Amino acid sequence: MRTVKFIKDFATKKQGESWKCDSQLSSQLVRTDKVAVYDDEAPKADKPAKASEGAKPKKRAPKKEEPKAVEKSEEKPTESKEKPSDK
Repeated sequence: MRTVKFIKDFATKKQGESWKCDSQLSSQLVRTDKVAVYDDEAPKADKPAKASEGAKPKKRAPKKEEPKAVEKSEEKPTESKEKPSDK
């Protein structure tokens, strides 16, 4: 169970009202609908500080190369060299 505080009017809840609900519903209200904030956790700073200009960029995995198309040879398929034997 989580406690959320509404930042906008939503359904029957008014702005500033706190409400205790299950975590799945509270996540929907906070992250998707953006009508509430978690009331039971400490407030976070507005935005984290940006990395300094001299910071190293993160290493990324190399891109996977797509397999190249196989060119068909223009040769005719080889026929069987064996001749049918008459018995």
